[in-house]
Amino acid sequence: MEIPMNAPFLPLLALTTLGVLSASPAPAFCQVSSQLQPPARPTPSALLQRLHYTVDAFGYDDPHPPGYHPLGEDTVGLLQRSEIFIAQPDRGPGDSVADLLDDAGTSYAIRATETDFVLATGRIRATTAGNVDSDVEDELIVLMQDPALDRFHLQVFDSPAPTATAIMTVEIVRPFGEDCVDGRLSVGDVDGDGRDEILVTGRPQLLGIPEYAGWLRVYDDVEDGGGLLFETAYGFRNTDVTAVAADIDGDGVDEVAMFGENSHYGDLWILPFDDAAAAAPFAQLGDWFRAEAFGITEIQGRLTAGDYDGNGVEELAVVSMVANPSGGGRRLTMGIRGVFLNGAGQLETVSLHSSDRGQHSLGGAFELHRSWDAVTRSDGPGSLDTIVTVAVLGSGAFRPDTHRWNSATASWSTTPSGNVFFASGPLRIKLEAGDVDADGADEVVVGSQFAIGGEGILRARILDWSQGAVSTTELPERISLNQRVYPPSLAVGDFDGDGLIIRSTGIEQITLADPIPLVLLTAPPTRGGIDQDYDSCETSYQNSTSQEVSLGVTTSAAFSFYTGVTTGPLSDFASAEVKQTLEQVLTKNDVSTSSTTVFRTNTAGHAEDVMVFQGTLFHGYEYEVVSASDPDDVGKRMVLSIPVGTREYQWSADLYNQVVGPALAIPTDLRPHTVGDPASYRSLVELDAHRQPFVGWRDHSVVTVPQSGSTRLGFALTERQTTEEERSLSIGIDADFSVGFASFGSSASVTGGSMYSVSVEETAEYSGTLGAIGDPSDYFRWQYEAGLCMYHYGMDATSGQAQPGVTPFQVVTYWVNAFGSGY
Repeated sequence: MEIPMNAPFLPLLALTTLGVLSASPAPAFCQVSSQLQPPARPTPSALLQRLHYTVDAFGYDDPHPPGYHPLGEDTVGLLQRSEIFIAQPDRGPGDSVADLLDDAGTSYAIRATETDFVLATGRIRATTAGNVDSDVEDELIVLMQDPALDRFHLQVFDSPAPTATAIMTVEIVRPFGEDCVDGRLSVGDVDGDGRDEILVTGRPQLLGIPEYAGWLRVYDDVEDGGGLLFETAYGFRNTDVTAVAADIDGDGVDEVAMFGENSHYGDLWILPFDDAAAAAPFAQLGDWFRAEAFGITEIQGRLTAGDYDGNGVEELAVVSMVANPSGGGRRLTMGIRGVFLNGAGQLETVSLHSSDRGQHSLGGAFELHRSWDAVTRSDGPGSLDTIVTVAVLGSGAFRPDTHRWNSATASWSTTPSGNVFFASGPLRIKLEAGDVDADGADEVVVGSQFAIGGEGILRARILDWSQGAVSTTELPERISLNQRVYPPSLAVGDFDGDGLIIRSTGIEQITLADPIPLVLLTAPPTRGGIDQDYDSCETSYQNSTSQEVSLGVTTSAAFSFYTGVTTGPLSDFASAEVKQTLEQVLTKNDVSTSSTTVFRTNTAGHAEDVMVFQGTLFHGYEYEVVSASDPDDVGKRMVLSIPVGTREYQWSADLYNQVVGPALAIPTDLRPHTVGDPASYRSLVELDAHRQPFVGWRDHSVVTVPQSGSTRLGFALTERQTTEEERSLSIGIDADFSVGFASFGSSASVTGGSMYSVSVEETAEYSGTLGAIGDPSDYFRWQYEAGLCMYHYGMDATSGQAQPGVTPFQVVTYWVNAFGSGY
C-alpha cells in the first residue's frame, strides 16, 4: 500500500521533503554540512527585528555527549531482505549440499551452492549470520569439524559470491582436552564497537563424559583481528552447551550467557558473564543459575533472548521441553521461563509459561536434543514470539509440529506440519529466524533432515505469521548419498546488503520548523491621516493558561530529505515497517522530550495585522543511505530531527505571508480590509455570512469611535456557552518555512490532536480598543461604529472538526459601519 507523503509517521513520525538546511551562520554548538546552501534572505521588518524567530533565540545547549546520535549505533538497519543459507551437516567429498537462497523478492532463487565456497575440509556443524566487519552486509559464519575430530575450523565469508574465500579462519584444537564433535554458533556485540563478535560452544559427542567437557569461546570481530577474547569450561555433565549474547543489564553492550543441560540431574543452568567493555571484562555475574529443575534425565533446553517486556533491557528466554515416559510413549511439556538480571546483579526468573502438548511417541531412544529446536522471532517492534518445532512420530511417520508462544496474547498455538516423513531414522530439526520478505517481522525457517532408503533428505519450509494465520512456503528438497544424524545448518542474514541501512555522518543541524498559526489579530479600524489617538488603538488576545505540548519520540521525530535528493524520497521510507523500526529504536535510545508553552497577551497595534504562531527548535542528525534495494538511493542523505523546545512568536501578517510557503499563507479573504480605512472592513451582515461555516462567537455590543479617551469592546469565553470540541483544535502542517539564514521544514499533517493540540481555554479573552478622534471636524467626517468577532478559520461549525486540507487558527476581527460624512 502506498502511503502519501503527508501521512502520519506511525502515525506520528513524519516523512517529508525538506527544502534546504542552514549553512551559515550557525551556532557554535552545531556542525554544518558544506553541501547545504542558505535560502534567500527576506527583507526583515521592524517587527522581525524586535521579535526574532531564530535559532539563537532559544539559547539551546546540547545536553548530550560528543558523538551522540538518536539511533544509538553508527550503522542501523531499518529494513531487512535476508537470504537463507542451508546446508546438510555431514559434508563429504563429492557428497554435500549447501545452497544460498535469495530473499522472497526472487522467490528464493539459488544464488550460490557449496561449490562456490572455499570451505575447510570437514563436516559443517553450525552456521550463522552476523556483521563482523566494517561493511553493511552480514557475513556468513561456518563451523567445520575436522575429520580427525580433534579440532574445529571457524570460517567467516565476507560475501557468498561465487568462489567466496574466507576472510577469517581460526583453528579450535581440543579445548580443555576434549574432542570437537558437537558445535554451535551465535553472535553479538560484546565489546560495544558496533560489530559482532562470534560465540562458539562445543562438547564431545558421548554422554557420561567427564565434567568440564563442554566449553565456550568468544572471538573478536574481523576488523579487530578475530582474536580469542574469552574462554571458559562448562561445569556439568551435559547433552548440549550453547551461549547467547544479550544486553541483560541495559548498558548498551551485550553480555554473554552460557547455557547447558546437566544430563545427570535433569537441570538447566545459566552462567552469565559481563561484557568485554566492562571494568572487569567477562567477569562472572553471580554463580551458576538453575533455570529449570525437573529431577529427570529427559529434560531438554534452548536459550534465546529478547526484550519481552518492552523495557529496553533484554531477557533470557529459557525454553524447556520435558519428555516424561508415560504408557510406553512420551508426554511433551514445553515451558518458557524469562530470566533477568536484578538490581543486585543476580539472575531471577520472571515467569514460566508451560503447555502440555499431549502424548507423543518420539521414535524410540535417540538423542532428543537434535530433534527439536526453539528460536525467538520479532513480530514487529515491541512484540516477540518464541517458536518451538519438535519431531513427533505417529503411525510410523515423523512430522515436525511447530508451536508458537505469542507474547502479545500469552498463549500457545500449534501448526502441524503439512508434510509427513516416512523416515528410516529420526527427524532432525533446526530453526532460524529472519526477515526474508522485508515486511518488518521475522519469518522462521524450519530445516528438517532425515534418512530414507540410505539417502539423506534435506527439507526446509518458511513459516510466516504476518497475516495473522500462519502461512507456509516449501523450499526445494535436496538429496545426498549418506544418512545424516545431525540437524541441517541454517543461517539467515542480509548477505548482499540490499536491505535499507543508514549510517550516521556525524553532522548535526539545529533548525526551526513547524510554524503553527495560532491567532490572526486584525488591526483595529482606524482612519489614517487624521487627528486620532493611534497609540490607544489595539487588538488583544489573552490566555494565561499554561499548556503542555507533547513532543515525545512517538509524536515528534521527523525524517527529512534535503538538497541532493533530486529523485524524491526513498520509497522504502514510506513503509510502515521502517517507521515501526525507527519508533522502536528511538524509544530504546530515549530521545523523548517535551516543552511547555505559556500563552501570554498578544497585541496588534493600529498599523498592521498580526499573526501569532509557535515555532519548534529541532536538533537534526544527518544519516547517509549505505544500502538500499534501489542502487540509486545509496549515498542519499537525510536528517532525523528531534524537537528540543517550542516558543511563541508574533509577526506582521505581511511578513508572515512573505516567509511561509503558500500552504501556510493567510488566505486573502481573511484580510479584505485596508489598514487606515474603516469603510474597507466587512459590515455586520457580511462578516456574519463569512464566519458562518466556522466555529466562533461575536460580541453583541456595538461601540462608536469616541471623541475623547478610548472605547473598549470584547468578551471572554467564560461568557459564552462552549463545548469541548469548540475549545480545542488539531493542527496539521504540510509546508516549508524559511527566513534569513535559518531553515525551516514541516512535519507531515497530523490529525486528531496527536501532534499538537492548541486549546482555546474558557479563560481566553478577546478585546479591541478604539482611540479617540479628537478634532471635531475629523470626527464628524470619519466617525464609525464597530463590533468584535472571533472565529476558528478552518474549524467546521457543524462537526466541530478541522476541515480537510485546512490548517485551523483563530481570527479576531471587526465588523464596521462607517457613517461619517466623508465616506
